[in-house]
Amino acid sequence: MSGPDDPQHAPAPYVSKVDRRTTLAWLGGAASVGLVGGALPTPAKATARAPAGAGYGTDPNLLQPTAPWPRILSKAQLQTAALVCDFILPASADAPSASSLGVPDFIDEWVSAPYPDQTADRPVVVGGLNWLEEEARRRHATDLFHLVPADRDALVASLARRPSDPAMAAPHAFFRRFRALTIGAYYTTPAGFKDIGYIGNTPMESYPGPDDAVKVALESALKKLGLIMGGLAGAQPAAPAHNTLTAAEKAAGWKLLFDGRTLNGWREFKKTTIGPGWQVVDGALTLVDPAQAEDIITADKYADFELDFDWKISRNGNSGVYYHVIEAGDYGYQSGPEYQLLDNAHGEPPRQQAGSLFGLYAPSADVTRPVGEFNHSRLVVDHGHVQHWLNGVLISEYQIGSTDFNARVAGTKFARWPLFATAETGYISLQDHESVVAFRDIKIKPLD
Repeated sequence: MSGPDDPQHAPAPYVSKVDRRTTLAWLGGAASVGLVGGALPTPAKATARAPAGAGYGTDPNLLQPTAPWPRILSKAQLQTAALVCDFILPASADAPSASSLGVPDFIDEWVSAPYPDQTADRPVVVGGLNWLEEEARRRHATDLFHLVPADRDALVASLARRPSDPAMAAPHAFFRRFRALTIGAYYTTPAGFKDIGYIGNTPMESYPGPDDAVKVALESALKKLGLIMGGLAGAQPAAPAHNTLTAAEKAAGWKLLFDGRTLNGWREFKKTTIGPGWQVVDGALTLVDPAQAEDIITADKYADFELDFDWKISRNGNSGVYYHVIEAGDYGYQSGPEYQLLDNAHGEPPRQQAGSLFGLYAPSADVTRPVGEFNHSRLVVDHGHVQHWLNGVLISEYQIGSTDFNARVAGTKFARWPLFATAETGYISLQDHESVVAFRDIKIKPLD
């Protein structure tokens, strides 16, 4: 049994970082952009209305407004929330932790609000926080705050895995929802904007005008309308539009798997539809709310192929692309090998880093781009010989069914799944691993 945390390694007690005025504005802002998977009622739907007053009355106190409802989390629950927030989004060299930005205060405000989506989240979040404390005492005879970091992280991490034990279904649901709230809140703060490279809402002293690529696109559109204008752009040609095929690619047999506008051609594993967690955002197929999503698969099956795609992932994010997936098992990963997608700063072992064949073959180098930028991947499957390319570099290569491959499988969890890597044709699948991830320019060329 692990003992309590050494005081010199204990986390600092959580102290609220923001006032009610800030959290109320934060609540409305995060809900309005849809990052937290809930909404606030519109004025037309509001049921409570203030009575009409006589005369003008007094000016509202905007510096110290009257809170419309009490916040419900106890000091101990806020402390637990802070620990879970920082497990999900810890501090890094380039970005602060979730708790340092006041994300626990946002979550407190969220579950305290008297609206339908928030009241639905309340028992999930409060119940999960209480479960963590009770489980910490059951396993280690102390509260979560005083556990050694390794035991604390192990306990929280146990909630992240899809449970085989029905008793873990509710704690797992808590973690999924809490993670969505944490990520949504974090990335609607100025620090979150900076972390993903978002520069909107920033005043500029001057505007140099559109770049050459935009000018070329504008000129092409004007020509199609018969409004010919020359000389808009410089000498350099425009970059190819995303989610399109060139004439050469079409002639070579490439096919788009994502049109940049709709979810056509995709469905959830063992379903005919896609949940609201997957959306098209800025021309990218994006997992915006892991709590309302599952793995998705292509409409068609593929045997031997070249697959090209761009992807970017949230900080500390984890996802993947499976191939040769069949629907005979309970999950896609029980049959399909996985091209791993990861923010390598997450600190996973080599065989679980970006570009690996997850759990089996490590990449030869870390060539990932910074979080917030798209990476380009290429997956080649040709009669069991597989290549993983990342940003123009061949980083992993293996032969399915070889002596080396089978020996590696035998030493891992995949040995428990008899269907793993046995299908010679199957679906392409994008993984829901509870991280925000975006895909674009997904194209495939079947090989004869």
